[in-house]
Amino acid sequence: MRRMRHTKPNSIRTPSHEGADSGNGLGEARGLRRISGTPTANVSTMMFLILIVWFADSCSKPTPAHQQPDQEGPSQSASIRGDDSERCLQAAKRELGPNAIVLRCGHFTGGTGLEAVAAVRVPGLKDDRNGIPISELKILREYRSRWESGLNVDGEVTNGAGYLGANFIDDAHPYPYYRVDFTDRGAEWGSRTASQFTLILFSMSRDGRPERGDIGLGIGWNGAVGRFQEIEPNGEEFAPEVKAPRHIRSR
Repeated sequence: MRRMRHTKPNSIRTPSHEGADSGNGLGEARGLRRISGTPTANVSTMMFLILIVWFADSCSKPTPAHQQPDQEGPSQSASIRGDDSERCLQAAKRELGPNAIVLRCGHFTGGTGLEAVAAVRVPGLKDDRNGIPISELKILREYRSRWESGLNVDGEVTNGAGYLGANFIDDAHPYPYYRVDFTDRGAEWGSRTASQFTLILFSMSRDGRPERGDIGLGIGWNGAVGRFQEIEPNGEEFAPEVKAPRHIRSR
């Protein structure tokens, strides 16, 4: 492997918060009040109390308000205009050359600036279950009429702060390319949903062979630090960059 990756983790679940009375047989008992007196008096008194409580509750209930839908995270399939698509393509070709293609164009990070996932496709290879074969990829972000690179994939995966998914770099690795997929295409990455911008990279040889044991590298936008970062396989945490991974040579 050219980089140390995560081994496939066990399923990680967020603990559910069950009620304190769940499963202990006390939930209903705590809702009853014991009333002293004769059995007939008990029943009559209880019925009278139930009617009072029901009447008071029905009078005090407000008219239900319309619930607002949950706010989704930044979308990777945001609607864009035709001229936006052209701007994305122009930026892609300017950064990656005439063979560049645009895989995504929209607003991935919740901002107002246009953003694009640009790539150079590996000729002669078809898409497969791990995605689109690419030799280079950039996430480009438009800022004040200029386009800046938020992520670079060219052999290694980097952003402005360092390397993503790399504890070391094998200079003799035979997997210089990648396949890229997205959660809105059906790819899965932990708890990430189709509405959250998530791309997944799988290492690939020049002839299209996948790297054995590679579970992929998930990448998404971390608004807390303002950049694209590696996402842990559970889909819930971001991993910090490695500024200077050591180099090895396995062959």
